[in-house]
Amino acid sequence: MEAGVFLVGMRLHQNPSQRQLSLKLLYSVVPHLSHAIILNEQFAEQLFSLFESVVGLMILEHSLIFSSSDPDNNLSQMLCQALANDPRVSGSSAFPELLPLLFETSRMRNPSVSNLLRYLAPDMVPRLIDMKRVDIIVGALTWATFSHPKFAC
Repeated sequence: MEAGVFLVGMRLHQNPSQRQLSLKLLYSVVPHLSHAIILNEQFAEQLFSLFESVVGLMILEHSLIFSSSDPDNNLSQMLCQALANDPRVSGSSAFPELLPLLFETSRMRNPSVSNLLRYLAPDMVPRLIDMKRVDIIVGALTWATFSHPKFAC
């Protein structure tokens, strides 16, 4: 499978000494193969895990601490664009079922994930209703309501 090269990039990405090489590979592979990656739930889970490895901002005892496990903070934005801009991804029958993988707290704290979900909502909500998967919509709204009170209805 052509998406197998994605697994090579992910293995490299887990090795800090190979991080720059892995970023180059992921930047080349993900935009072109995101549709193939999404077709395999295991690959999709690994792809979505990249949202967790970007520079994060934490507030701890009223001081800002930068927590970086990834030297390239543009990775998250590239992932968001690759998933949003490829109609083969959003049009895939598997993609709506994979949305709950993005609802994990560590992923939802990433602004790119929130932006991606807002961007996809007009297309995904009707599809999820047609698929009788209102539970996924409720999951997204529940997370948004409890995690971000300003979004409460």
